[in-house]
Amino acid sequence: MSKDIMSLPISWNYMKQFNMKNPPTTMIPRDQRVESGYKEHCKYLKSKGISVHDYIMKTFLKDLDYNFAPNTFPYLLNHIQHWVLWIRPGITLSEKEIIDKIERNFNIDSNELVIFKNTSSNQSIKSITHYHIFIQDK
Repeated sequence: MSKDIMSLPISWNYMKQFNMKNPPTTMIPRDQRVESGYKEHCKYLKSKGISVHDYIMKTFLKDLDYNFAPNTFPYLLNHIQHWVLWIRPGITLSEKEIIDKIERNFNIDSNELVIFKNTSSNQSIKSITHYHIFIQDK
């Protein structure tokens, strides 16, 4: 772990210690309102008999193999955009393919990004591979 201490909201200096080979080992927090909204959304889906997996497939992937979307329930970040790259189950992308797609989509060099896939213990959605993408606001 970096010498940077996690303070809230989370700074770019703290986030940039993470990458594809070094994801965070602890949960990165959300704002309390965002976390409450996330829990309410999950309850709503469950009350309608919709799984989170099906919701993501229909909302973000549709007929696509992969898709970029702003994180609906972002972490508590300080002037940092939080995106998600959703990948259809059954599709495998190499690290290079993922980075190339991100660089093309955002027209930005990967050195200006933080990209990682949460460890299994930190994943709230395990059935659909997804990567978190962070871009510092300019």
